[in-house]
Amino acid sequence: EKAKDAVIKPVASFTFEILFAWLKAQVTEFLQKEDSLKIDNIFDMQQFKDARVEFEKIFINHKLAQCENNVSKTADLIGMERSNLHRKIKILGINV
Repeated sequence: EKAKDAVIKPVASFTFEILFAWLKAQVTEFLQKEDSLKIDNIFDMQQFKDARVEFEKIFINHKLAQCENNVSKTADLIGMERSNLHRKIKILGINV
């Protein structure tokens, strides 16, 4: 909605790069809030195994977003073999 309002009622001229950077910042802020809520839910879990799995999902999703969903770059960033990261993504049901 914010993007639509900004485009429909511009107060200044926007280049694609400016709009893209703004949208990326908005998405990043939203994801950080979502991650914070998910992390809070981890502490409500009774089993360590369940909490670990949920943490891994949040961590990998966050790092993938940092690397623009590039699995190879993400694997390098987190110190994991690319093939192992692919396997973990599949096991956790993460959409790339």
